[in-house]
Amino acid sequence: MNKDNAKKIQSIIGKQEEKVINYTTQKILKFSPDTLVEYVQNDYPRHARDKDVIMYIYVVDTQDTLLGVIDLKELLQADDQALLKDIMVENVISLNTESTLKEASQSFARYDFRALPVTDGRNRIVGVIPYRDVMNLTHHFLE
Repeated sequence: MNKDNAKKIQSIIGKQEEKVINYTTQKILKFSPDTLVEYVQNDYPRHARDKDVIMYIYVVDTQDTLLGVIDLKELLQADDQALLKDIMVENVISLNTESTLKEASQSFARYDFRALPVTDGRNRIVGVIPYRDVMNLTHHFLE
């Protein structure tokens, strides 16, 4: 193997062990569990403005503890007077701050989500990693 190829392979191997926390965004939609669906639906364009991840609504408490997630489709089909806590999925698949890009790639492949939340040891959301970001970084080396 020539020197350039060896260097590229070394870089790729190192990259897959990099932590996902370095690639998360905090520009996400977060709301309290007692928020009315109607509030989020009616002003969705304003809420989503300048956000990186807009296909999921993350339901959090006052300490940013991740309580649930709602897919945009579910939000749009929900009763206007329902509370977010009534329509959220409580068993959220997430990564933790120590997860690697390889683990993120495997989770995306397994669950087919468009983004995954990243939580700390107390289940507080610290950010979200979009599918496209992981795949742009890893698609060619994480098998």
